Amino acid sequence: MKQMRGIRYKRWICMSAWLFLLFVGSCTQADVENGDISPHILKDVDAGFHLNVLASRAPVTRSITFTPEGTVDTDSLAVGDRERIGTRAPSVDEVQESKIAGLWVGQYDALTGTLLFNKYFASLTDNTVNIKLKQSREGAQSHVWFIANAGDLGEIGNEKKLKEHVLSYASTENGWPENNLCGMTGMWEGVVQEEGEKNITVELTRLLAKISFTYAIGGNGFSFTPTSVSLKSVPQKSQVDAPESQLADMTYTSYAGTADKNGATMYWYLPENMAGTVKTEYAVDLEKKKTGKGVTHATFIELTGTAVQGEVTYENVTFCFYPGSDKNNYDIVRNSHYTMNVTLVGIDVSDERITVGKIPPIEVTEGNMPAEKGGTKEVQITARPGQAWSFDLEEWLSAVIEGKEAGTGVTVSHQGPAKVSFQAVSSNPKAEERSVSFSVNVNNDPQTITITQEGSTLTKGNDISLDAASGSEGSSTCKVTKGLQWQVVMSGEDWWGWSDSNPVSSGDESDGGESPLKVKSLSSNPLAQERMGKITVAAGASFSDPTYPGLKGEIIVKQAGSTVEGSTVELEPVAASNQSSSFTATPGLAWAAKVTQGDWLTLTGSTWGSTTTGSAQDITFDAKVNPTASLRSGEITVRAGNETGGPTGVITVNQKASSLTASINPVTALAAIAGAEGTYTMNGTSGLLYSFTAGFPSWLTVINNTASTEGGTTNGFDQQLTYQTASVNPNGTERSVTVTIKAGNISKDVTIKQTASEFTVKGVGIIPAEGGSATGSITATDGLEWTVYPETSNNITVKPTNGRGQATLEFTASANTGEERIGAFKVKVTGASPIREINISVTQEAGEILVPAVLGKLQVCKTEAPGYPAWEEGNEYCNELQKEGYDDWRLPTKNELLTIFSNKQALLAVEGFIGFQSTSYSSSTEGSNKDYHWRVHSVTSRGDEVSLMQASVVRCVRDIIVPSQLNEW
Repeated sequence: MKQMRGIRYKRWICMSAWLFLLFVGSCTQADVENGDISPHILKDVDAGFHLNVLASRAPVTRSITFTPEGTVDTDSLAVGDRERIGTRAPSVDEVQESKIAGLWVGQYDALTGTLLFNKYFASLTDNTVNIKLKQSREGAQSHVWFIANAGDLGEIGNEKKLKEHVLSYASTENGWPENNLCGMTGMWEGVVQEEGEKNITVELTRLLAKISFTYAIGGNGFSFTPTSVSLKSVPQKSQVDAPESQLADMTYTSYAGTADKNGATMYWYLPENMAGTVKTEYAVDLEKKKTGKGVTHATFIELTGTAVQGEVTYENVTFCFYPGSDKNNYDIVRNSHYTMNVTLVGIDVSDERITVGKIPPIEVTEGNMPAEKGGTKEVQITARPGQAWSFDLEEWLSAVIEGKEAGTGVTVSHQGPAKVSFQAVSSNPKAEERSVSFSVNVNNDPQTITITQEGSTLTKGNDISLDAASGSEGSSTCKVTKGLQWQVVMSGEDWWGWSDSNPVSSGDESDGGESPLKVKSLSSNPLAQERMGKITVAAGASFSDPTYPGLKGEIIVKQAGSTVEGSTVELEPVAASNQSSSFTATPGLAWAAKVTQGDWLTLTGSTWGSTTTGSAQDITFDAKVNPTASLRSGEITVRAGNETGGPTGVITVNQKASSLTASINPVTALAAIAGAEGTYTMNGTSGLLYSFTAGFPSWLTVINNTASTEGGTTNGFDQQLTYQTASVNPNGTERSVTVTIKAGNISKDVTIKQTASEFTVKGVGIIPAEGGSATGSITATDGLEWTVYPETSNNITVKPTNGRGQATLEFTASANTGEERIGAFKVKVTGASPIREINISVTQEAGEILVPAVLGKLQVCKTEAPGYPAWEEGNEYCNELQKEGYDDWRLPTKNELLTIFSNKQALLAVEGFIGFQSTSYSSSTEGSNKDYHWRVHSVTSRGDEVSLMQASVVRCVRDIIVPSQLNEW
């Protein structure tokens, strides 16, 4: 900005000077400002330039062939490999690489570096440019800079800043210029003469370097599958003047390449990267050691993928290639074309440019080597190509490597990856695994290989089971690992042996198959328990060394225990003779029989024998009558074979339950009178002794029988007793007796009942005051005796005072001149238990009415309720009545109405007493249900039940409680 202000100031001075010269003449000295000559006072002269783009330099062309044996650096691809490159990425063509689309031109004073002139051409039709430069002052040289395809740099005040000016660079992810143009720079140095300059040639240098990378894949036993190709550490800026080292604050990126299993060619463009030349301790003497140590951000090509060599898969294998002029130079110089051709036919592990991200461990096929002779096990040695390794073989192992066989007990040596097939030359003599381990130095990493042979096996078949009878046969098997010696040995008593059809029982070398083992019994088993022997099978080490148990097995030979199978006999409950039963036992054994349960059984036939037949054999016996009401069982035990431990069988004799029944007729209770009859019937299994353990009471008499009350023997038919009541039942409750009969061990209870006798007293009237009588009635069962006492109570006398059955009682009294009197009497049944009696109260009316409107202890209202109210209304009327000085009025009961109507004349004599209507009056007595009530007719004294809704006349009453009230009206 200061320079711009100076230029404007100079222009103002020149304008002023020009105006001055119009009047006084021309300037006589140069206009100087800050020691510089203003470019505005310099003369413009024509200049013509031809821009020539220099060809790219080729600092290095490198061809590298990677083989398992080593890396070969040549100047060309291997013969025949170039044709295998299947992918070629296009590049910017040569015309486009040299095309100038835009141009910035700047003229600087060579001595002071001051900007004299600058101009930007946004478009050029060819490589010729005509411009007006400032004439050099007094022969001073100028530097004219040409910056192509970098845009308008604007006004850069001095040449030093121009040289240090940093240009940003935009590219595609594949490494091409984003605008498909290469930035360029060139500079002409000379004196700009007054007559101008024509046809000046200026050499332009590209600001970008170009890298061509080709890779091909081939080789027997080798494959490589690329996963990524990229150019790393690519600068993102360049400087107008070529720097000698990397620019500060540089950012770096990566370019993507083409990953193809058939190979590919790709081109990248990038700004220069002056990473430098290594001269320190990191300097190397071979290209294969060029790994970027000693520099930073050096540009390199990275090829990553998976390699398979010698049947070993190496993951994350990376090849790194650093362009440069030699093995220690890492510079990427502008306008240089770096060519690198790579052929992959193997991996040279000594080449430090190759890294393997994951070297697989030694691969041993899953599982153990089979135990048998000839068993194999494969091991993949994953050594780097060329890596030497060796191991020693055990005596029981041989090995085959790449078709070459190595015998037992030798040292095996090899180089690089290889598949080793181990083979067992003998079967494992033991049941335990046997192993051999040896160390193999793989890739400078000692690794242990362990070959484990499975333990041999001896598989015995199922145990052998023989039937209990002599001559039964059975078989089993044994199976031994192939190649082992084996033998079977019998042990046990002399009751069994090899079957006539049994094959050989030993062998020098097993064929690995199952060998049958067949045996038979030589005698019947005299015991109920099984008896056993065993077959011992031994193989391998157990065959040669009896103390080693690993390959030894036992097959148990079992003979089933002999059996005796009884039977079951079903008998009726009566006694029986010469009954038959049977048993079946294992043949060829002695036998004996006896009763072991049930003293009611007796053997009647043969009880022993010398030989069982295997078929049913008979046993006979007698049985007694069953005295119980449940099934009973007895047992006859048959033993065969040895007296101790021999088999036994049980003949079960089931005798059905005996029966006893007892019943009465009628089953209902007898009448309460004397002489009521019934029948007792019993029936029991024939042959049972019976007796009555609980007899008949005195009020029952047995009058006829076919069964004796003293006991006897049942005959299987009905046996009867006829009985009758001896007296009337005096009790008010039913009386009964339980008669128990027992036949054998069976008891039966029968209850005989007599109903309660009837006994009631009712209908006792009222004796008039003037004297007379009243009666009551006694209702009693015929023959029931009763007594009335006392004979006289409160001047009232009763007759009769005793009797039997039905009777009428008469109560008499002389005239009563005083208050009402009551006589108290009791009627008692003779012989009843508990005491059975009824209380009777007899009333004689008072001698005179003390108050006309009072009947006894009842006061009758002089008036009636108005109208004919329904029951609810009439009841409410009386309850709420306030009349004659009292408020405790109520509806009369049915009996109270009868008393009132019986004494109408006395009540009508009371002054003010309103007479009764000839109709029915309501009472408080409830009818047969709550919705009805009783009413009584005033003339007929007849009562009836009517609905509560029925209208009737209402006359209220109240109770006289205090005697003084009797005189109150």
